[in-house]
Amino acid sequence: MGQTKLLIVEDEFIVAANLQADLEDQGYTVVGQADSGEEALALAADRRPDLALMDIRLKGGMDGVETARRLRQELDIPVIFLTAYADERQLERVTHCEPLGYLLKPYEPRELRAIVDIALYRLVMERRLKESEDRLDLAIKGTNAGLLDWQVQTGQIVINERWAEVVGYTREELAPVSAQTWANLC
Repeated sequence: MGQTKLLIVEDEFIVAANLQADLEDQGYTVVGQADSGEEALALAADRRPDLALMDIRLKGGMDGVETARRLRQELDIPVIFLTAYADERQLERVTHCEPLGYLLKPYEPRELRAIVDIALYRLVMERRLKESEDRLDLAIKGTNAGLLDWQVQTGQIVINERWAEVVGYTREELAPVSAQTWANLC
């Protein structure tokens, strides 16, 4: 946990200072504080935190939701929202940037620790799953055998180039074929 690097994105200096003290008391390393989305993106690019704790209202031209979206999309840095706002409109906006958590202010240090620990665990599991998916994709694409993988739960079908050759099409031509059609072919 001591190696875990956190970025605080909060427009109120006193709140950010208290948050940093609470996190450091719990053994985390805070790599910086930003009070605007623009500053947060620059700090994150430079210091590469594992996770950002993000307020929704920030100084500057970007709010916390847009900043969180860009952190995730551009730098693969997830966020936990730490905000005083919990109205339906904000919650709807927040959902679309895939946060690892949402904590209302004022918070208890114990709640903060729980949500950060859960978010970090989830982050590790997401990255392990992505690595596993990447290895499977590499294996499917790299084999000389024709392979077709049908995810029954999702309906997703993955084929390699060799399978496409066997059935006489390109992968691009076969991509829109429905799961039911594949079931009939197999």
